[in-house]
Amino acid sequence: MKIRRGFTLIELLVVIAIIAVLIGLLLPAVQQVREAASRASCNNNLKQLGTAAHNFAGTFGCLPTEYVPEPGQSQLGGGYPYPDQDWHVQLMAYVEQQNQVQFVNGVLTPVNAATDPLKLFLCPSRGFRSGQASPNAPSASPPYGGISDYGYYLLVPWVVPGAQCILWNPSGVGLAQITNTNGSSNTALLTHLGVNPKEYSYGPTTWFDCNNATSGTSMPDVQVPLGAYLSPNTYSPPVLSSPHPGINLVLFADAHVQPITHDWLTQNQNHVWSWLNATPIQLP
Repeated sequence: MKIRRGFTLIELLVVIAIIAVLIGLLLPAVQQVREAASRASCNNNLKQLGTAAHNFAGTFGCLPTEYVPEPGQSQLGGGYPYPDQDWHVQLMAYVEQQNQVQFVNGVLTPVNAATDPLKLFLCPSRGFRSGQASPNAPSASPPYGGISDYGYYLLVPWVVPGAQCILWNPSGVGLAQITNTNGSSNTALLTHLGVNPKEYSYGPTTWFDCNNATSGTSMPDVQVPLGAYLSPNTYSPPVLSSPHPGINLVLFADAHVQPITHDWLTQNQNHVWSWLNATPIQLP
């Protein structure tokens, strides 16, 4: 009668080593597939926001603007429908989120204290998350606003003469105006705002009373300096950044979305974000 021999310790170690190698080979592929799916979903988010902005323009004849003048600056053009209000809330009715805002004395006012996290404003590669208190201000009082990953470079002529971004224009700018200057396919509208992965839980901004980037420099999220967040929406992102390897996804005024390298966005920041730009540019 033959006696069945079990695995030796060396054989077991060899099998375990082979399995570990296989897992090591498969894990990057799984991560790449997951990132590709997240990037496609992020691309769709931006595309929906572009479509919403065009529908807004179809209703009011111009794209939205958040412009709020400082003392001595020109006032917002007369007749604009939603003065001094965030681009997020102005587009709510065009992204099927009209239940998030209500008119109070003629102002689009968030319900639920603007605390609801909305998937459309969140990049899947950064994760679905609600606003939390910053460790820099643990005693700050809740509620914390719903986070938004998307925004723009706040490019204005009193900082860069002759330059003007769309969403802080002193009056709502029409698509025809953009087409006749920089071109709607060459003018950026929205992208990812800068935030370090360690601060995803309370940044880069909130979808109500939002902040936007003070620079058009673009970089990977992991390179963004840790911010001085006190609580959600007390910090203006110093840069643009992206969780997607090698690129930032950019929504343009014609509603197309394109991956652009960080180097190109950084080098051309004062041209691609200005609808008044007169310097010919060629997107990569």
